[in-house]
Amino acid sequence: MTILTLISCNDNRQKAEYQNNRLELVPEPDKNIREKYEQQQKHNLQTNSNIRIDCNQFSKAMTELKKLLEQENYRVEIKEQQNDLWFRSKKNNEKFEVDETISFPKSQYLSIYAKRKNKLEQMQDNWYPSFFVTEICFQDESSAAENYRKITQIINRSDIFNEKNYDYIIQNENRLIYVSCRAKIFEEYAFSYQNKIEEIIKKNKR
Repeated sequence: MTILTLISCNDNRQKAEYQNNRLELVPEPDKNIREKYEQQQKHNLQTNSNIRIDCNQFSKAMTELKKLLEQENYRVEIKEQQNDLWFRSKKNNEKFEVDETISFPKSQYLSIYAKRKNKLEQMQDNWYPSFFVTEICFQDESSAAENYRKITQIINRSDIFNEKNYDYIIQNENRLIYVSCRAKIFEEYAFSYQNKIEEIIKKNKR
């Protein structure tokens, strides 16, 4: 009986120690702090990833577009980035309140300026149709898709920033191709290349 009692007590003590050890692993008093830290680290990683992106050369689609523009009587010039690239919208036309802003550093995009060699006919002024084509680089397609969604929402709004900027944007895998012109009279020339750009992108994916 004495031996059985000792064995039973020993088993109970081991079970209690096991339960205590198991229970000690469950409580996490600093869980909120840990979660906030992980969220901050994730945010920092996303922010820093954008800064590290180096868009140092055009994609094949942009290179083909440049050649096409030259073939179709445009003088194409690669523009050196002077500033960050901004997209912004205005909340209220009566008050100067910015609703949403997205910006990309100079290292994250490349631009070309296309100007037609022949001026517009039947116009008193010497106007040559022109527009910008900008390629923005991202680390992956999902980042490009998310920024495509955000930028599209901004540029489609009729506000002081966007109503006189005639533009559109197309996704090319982990890049975005943004076409814009600042004169209504040149809009048809800029938009005439929308389908052509999409065809070039499809061709390069085959």
